[in-house]
Amino acid sequence: MSSWEFTQWLQYNKLEPFGDERADYRSAIIACTLANIHGRKKGQKPFKPADFMPKFGEVADDRRQDAKEIEATLRGYAIAHNRARKNRAKRLGPLAKEAVARRSSARNVPKRGLKIKEVDSG
Repeated sequence: MSSWEFTQWLQYNKLEPFGDERADYRSAIIACTLANIHGRKKGQKPFKPADFMPKFGEVADDRRQDAKEIEATLRGYAIAHNRARKNRAKRLGPLAKEAVARRSSARNVPKRGLKIKEVDSG
């Protein structure tokens, strides 16, 4: 590719961007639209596509969590999971108990392993 052709491609890219950056921007527009429709609270400013663009080259927070922070995070996940299960069981009633019983009995079935036949190499 000559320098003239390369310059022409650069000019074209300024007019009609293409490549990964453009694809990231399209994805950011979709994420922004969905967040504004479903995830915005009353009084909160609308999201912008720039809020969803990947930020390359920025230094991430490399601080390590200590054991208490990890435990608090996992405890929060467990509480949310148990609350969701309890609410689901209330909604389904007796059907939920039957489904849980079927699921747990299916887990106790031993898995079949692959049987490998030995081949004589002689």
